[in-house]
Amino acid sequence: VLYCDGASRGNPGPSSIGAVLYDPEGEEAATISGAIGVTTNNVAEYEALIAGLEAAIEAEVTDLEIRLDSQLLVRQITGEYRVKAANLKPLYLRVARLLRRIETVSVKHVRRELNTVADALANEALDALDALDEDLPRALLSLKGHPFVAKAGGLGDAPVGFDDQVRVFGHKVIGLVT
Repeated sequence: VLYCDGASRGNPGPSSIGAVLYDPEGEEAATISGAIGVTTNNVAEYEALIAGLEAAIEAEVTDLEIRLDSQLLVRQITGEYRVKAANLKPLYLRVARLLRRIETVSVKHVRRELNTVADALANEALDALDALDEDLPRALLSLKGHPFVAKAGGLGDAPVGFDDQVRVFGHKVIGLVT
């Protein structure tokens, strides 16, 4: 089971993702928490799902139930709604490509209160970003608006989708990605 959530403080505003993948026994197999820069909540929701699907594929999951609290995302992925927003179309296509790599997939809408772990992971990343504002030297603050992702839960520390930005892992700045 994969739970995902995106968050944005402002729309658009500083945004983040959270996802948790559970194994068949209900134990956490992977967690993802990271800031993704300034974007909209809908983009953050898609980015959270993409990161979660990548984790599921890496874990060689063949049967996956996805639970999301974004009705829009669920309805777009299941084909009930068309994706009209130009900025969401490439994300939708990426999700579709990732879904094809998993043998059996179901997508369900859940109430927000049933998606608390992914929500907490997304908000934890935004809180860490706020803390960076206070801790980073001014020279690095100019990079804050660019996307960066912290990956955790045994998935490695390779950056995902970012260009020479600040890498955050475990909520500590560990240097510039070069």
